[in-house]
Amino acid sequence: QEYPDLDELATTRKMTPLEAFLDLRSTYEWQRSDFDLTGRYSHEDSYNVETAGGAFDPLDPSFDPDADTVRSRVGETRDLFQITPKFSYDVSERVRAGASIDYIIVNYDSEGVTTRLDYSSAELNGFVGWALSPVSDVSLGAFAGRYEAQDDISETESYGAQVGYNYRWSETTGIVADVFYEQSDITDNVPVRSTSSTSGLGGTLIAYHKQEVSDWRLSIGRRFIPTSSGRRSTLDQLRAQYNRDFSERLSLQGALRYETREDDDPTVLSDDRDYFRADLSMKWLMAPTWFVRGGYSYIWQDRANAPSDAYNNQIFIAVGYKGLRPK
Repeated sequence: QEYPDLDELATTRKMTPLEAFLDLRSTYEWQRSDFDLTGRYSHEDSYNVETAGGAFDPLDPSFDPDADTVRSRVGETRDLFQITPKFSYDVSERVRAGASIDYIIVNYDSEGVTTRLDYSSAELNGFVGWALSPVSDVSLGAFAGRYEAQDDISETESYGAQVGYNYRWSETTGIVADVFYEQSDITDNVPVRSTSSTSGLGGTLIAYHKQEVSDWRLSIGRRFIPTSSGRRSTLDQLRAQYNRDFSERLSLQGALRYETREDDDPTVLSDDRDYFRADLSMKWLMAPTWFVRGGYSYIWQDRANAPSDAYNNQIFIAVGYKGLRPK
């Protein structure tokens, strides 16, 4: 990234010139069990963290990191490390059991001045699934998690139970739904030690469909997520994506994200907001490994503690290289 009209500001605040991302997914299968490992590392500008796009992660649509809402500062960067190992075992032809761990570490750097708090979060999830038919299954699970903000400012211990349902009309069309109940115990150590508790219901509904030259995916739901405000927050979110291939070289992608976020127990660092982003782009393969992509994005947000809402229009173009997939 380069800011040609802000040379003085870029020098004094060291605006971020480079972002880096590394994604990993590995699967090992035995006769009756399998192990799946998904991981991510990212180093990016805090403004891009705040204004995340609507497109789902092509590596794993359920593995997308959430946008952060605390106001970004010039030159501030975020380093995120996330790893999720999952193991499952076929108890019988219809019963499957397993467990997973979702571990996240987030660090912010802004030359010693930042509005955000570093944090770590871990959640252990155990589940049992039962196949109702060849095209549907139901699952029951329990989970426990822990969130810690930097310098022991606050910590949250949570636990709960969930019910899931999966139905597939075909290998390319189906729905995934889950409902959960969560109880959280919050301990604040600043300015004085205090404790509180919250509880609530959440859930997610996902629908997907793939045709010969197009596909779409829709997700809607409520979750409780870790944030850099020193607490976990309630996130209500709607996301949709549509892809279409016009030819072997030309394709279209449209994506949108709408979400509202609210701290369960607001603090001075809380920054609740409504947020919307829509992206529309075209991609053309210049060669088997080189492509050019261009499009338009509209971003809007309304913060609870801001005097008015804000919006942004942007047009972008990018040239990229992508290695050929193995045959």
